[in-house]
Amino acid sequence: HPIDPRVDVQRKYPFLGRALPLTWIHFLSRFFPPLYISHITGLCSPGGSKAEGWLVACPFTPQRMMTLPTSVVYRKIVRTGQLAKKLGARLLGLGAFTHIVGDAGVTIDRCLDIPVTTGGSYTVVSALQAARAAADRLELSLSEATVAVVGAAGAIGRVSARLLARE
Repeated sequence: HPIDPRVDVQRKYPFLGRALPLTWIHFLSRFFPPLYISHITGLCSPGGSKAEGWLVACPFTPQRMMTLPTSVVYRKIVRTGQLAKKLGARLLGLGAFTHIVGDAGVTIDRCLDIPVTTGGSYTVVSALQAARAAADRLELSLSEATVAVVGAAGAIGRVSARLLARE
């Protein structure tokens, strides 16, 4: 979903992004359809499995998601999931703020005929890889380092902290 609505609207509609007040962009976002952003290919796991995916956007900012009725936000996220399926996706990973709204994707999952995940596992794996890469660059051994996880009280931070503690 967009973070800076003015910049994001300007990418697709340069004049509107400059001319419209932010309040109008937020209002009009209710009527914007989900957007196809890109097709991602060439993904390969260490075991050799290959995958592809599609990046699609739900046109609500986090601020807009928190101010609109949950049912309106659900409908928009479901439409975004339907676009992903139409493109060929067999799994929908809710990213950014879309998994926080409502019930962590349970309702979205019920409304789509493809499985839905919150993407939290991917975030944890990415955070652990980044911590390991940072330790390598600093020539530190994670087993001997003191590591701080900001946000360790949340689900992603808590799992990240526990997995890092094992190392």
